[in-house]
Amino acid sequence: MVKLSVVIPTYNEASQIADFCRALVFILETQPVDFEIIIVDDDSPDNTWKIVEAMSVVDKRIRLLRRKYSKGLASAGGLAG
Repeated sequence: MVKLSVVIPTYNEASQIADFCRALVFILETQPVDFEIIIVDDDSPDNTWKIVEAMSVVDKRIRLLRRKYSKGLASAGGLAG
């Protein structure tokens, strides 16, 4: 089976992150892949990371990387390894 990691960098996405993750899980479940969704949050002041953290308890395929110090879109993708 194909393994897939989807890395999503976020900042202040609290209003839409739960719906986005649910939609992405729904789509990926229809495919023949073993997947994980990695949310890389730059310590959003709107607490996006807290929402993802709660979701990761319910669905182990959703993971959170909360970045408190090294921030920015350019470096977010390199943390998934």
